[in-house]
Amino acid sequence: MPGLISTHRPTSSAVLNSLAKLLVMCAPPCAVANGWKFGVHRVQGTGALPSGYRVAARAEVRIGDTPLALPALVQRTWPDHFPSSSAAKRACRRSLVLVNGEIGACGNHVGSNAVLELIARASAPAPGQGRRSTGSVPLRIVYEDDDMAVVYKPAGIPVAGSQEGRLNVRTMLAYSLQPSQNAEPLWRPQHVHRLDAPTSGLLVVAKSRPAISALHEAFAQRQVRKTYRAVVAGQIAPHEGTDLRVVETPVSGQSARTEWRVVRRFASASYGELSLVELHPHTGRTHQLRRHMASLGHPIVGDDKYWPRHMPEHTEHGLCLSAVGLALPHPLTGKVLSLSVDEPASFRKVCQPQMSTQSEPENAS
Repeated sequence: MPGLISTHRPTSSAVLNSLAKLLVMCAPPCAVANGWKFGVHRVQGTGALPSGYRVAARAEVRIGDTPLALPALVQRTWPDHFPSSSAAKRACRRSLVLVNGEIGACGNHVGSNAVLELIARASAPAPGQGRRSTGSVPLRIVYEDDDMAVVYKPAGIPVAGSQEGRLNVRTMLAYSLQPSQNAEPLWRPQHVHRLDAPTSGLLVVAKSRPAISALHEAFAQRQVRKTYRAVVAGQIAPHEGTDLRVVETPVSGQSARTEWRVVRRFASASYGELSLVELHPHTGRTHQLRRHMASLGHPIVGDDKYWPRHMPEHTEHGLCLSAVGLALPHPLTGKVLSLSVDEPASFRKVCQPQMSTQSEPENAS
């Protein structure tokens, strides 16, 4: 069918030989000189492959008689890799697409039987050498294997974004993680959920096709338990019975559920009364934890969006909200993976001055 990758493999040696001869006859002289080997479905020994790169994907496409612009052809051939035309154009502009062994350009129009190849780095770039990485450092890797990774997202850096020149986690993943050795690697590592830009903490990343499908399913089925910690305004009164509390205030008209508990209470002349809380969201609504704590009258310190107008603002240390724990089934083995990190240094800057009047943690008996 037009537009589909050819998977038919002729068995007749005569047909194969005839096609090979035809390809050689139609090839430019440099192709024969470079020793390319032509077959029905692949081209080997491409002279345009830059040093330090490997062929990540290869396909012979059939599109009928009308040539297509290279970005459109790339998107049609690998829709999972390139969900938008802008993504396909970006790959062409970065010289990551070869057409019959030569680097393709956005303005090229490619006809039927062209052999397309996507190239990728054979190894992770050195720290600070990735695209748009000047002055940056690689992400902290909490866990990594060939199928997935868990990284620590710093506060203030968005997970994704299209603003030219602005650092984001999606870009940083390319030079922070090792290439996947899975038989079906993703074109590049892909986050499977998000954290707000001002929120720090653990972020799950897929590195292979089987992993990204399984991880998306795990999040959709709510098999992932996420743990956050936050510093909130006010000393929350002790709770009778269990220390675990629930808030189910709808968010933007959608049901939302958060379990939470008080970890410790503080008081200081600088910030007033504060509480350190632990939160477990059961749903993933936008700004859910920030909205829920604000709805209880205990907004998160540093929240410039949901902080009540009548209360003095404390934004000098950023948003005191961090994803500190994850428990999820491994996408291939199914074994539960439990990971945790400490609260960020910004928490200590806010809370440390309060230690002299610190109260006992809830349920300390």
